[in-house]
Amino acid sequence: MIAVSARPQIVALQLSDRIAGTPAATWLSAAEQALTARFRHAGRRAEFVAGRIALKRAWLQAGRSALRIHSAEILGESAPSAARDFEALPDADGRPRSRHGGGSAPLAVSIAHAAGWAAAACDDGPIGIDIVDTAEPAAIPADLPWLAGVPAAARGRLQSLLWGLREAAVKAGLAGSPRAWELGEVPAVPLLPAAELIRRWPAERTCCALELDLAGRRVPAAFVPLSARILLTIVSAHAPASPL
Repeated sequence: MIAVSARPQIVALQLSDRIAGTPAATWLSAAEQALTARFRHAGRRAEFVAGRIALKRAWLQAGRSALRIHSAEILGESAPSAARDFEALPDADGRPRSRHGGGSAPLAVSIAHAAGWAAAACDDGPIGIDIVDTAEPAAIPADLPWLAGVPAAARGRLQSLLWGLREAAVKAGLAGSPRAWELGEVPAVPLLPAAELIRRWPAERTCCALELDLAGRRVPAAFVPLSARILLTIVSAHAPASPL
């Protein structure tokens, strides 16, 4: 069954060497396979393929809005034939745009891959996702007023979260198109105070819904710790359900 409602649908996958095998190719359209062939580095090819598999799994999900997190084992599964009819190809700005049966599809899509994970989302309205590694420094000013009073041990985690949420807002088309090094200037912070957010920090694979103050607008958002270090961030007009 093909899901056409109850958005957003989000899938996160752990990366694996298996995605270079034949089953993975069954998920990709001819145009996507041509894009894959352009990547000279095996790691980048793997990320591209995993992102497309995650997106097609999200599109094929039936039922209520959901966030599903999968281990690497499912990357070896063959695809239903319908998966190749739905594709995501870059537009003139490099953003993925969905197509179905050779024509444009009325779904917004977003894809992210980093730190051994790939994720993708589709929704009836604007949506953006990102993956961040909290062990890596994020170019968010430490003197940001929202971070005032936060212990140093927690500040880096919140800076990574802010970076991911701002990147997701940009991908959703809600915060312009700043260059990567300008994300620290995107005017978006959670409405929840930073100290309270640390206190409520969710367990792994548990979704935490938020609202962002984005230049005076309230924007729904969420994040999920995929592991002890890795966060999936989401900005969408619709709040995602808890992970399945």
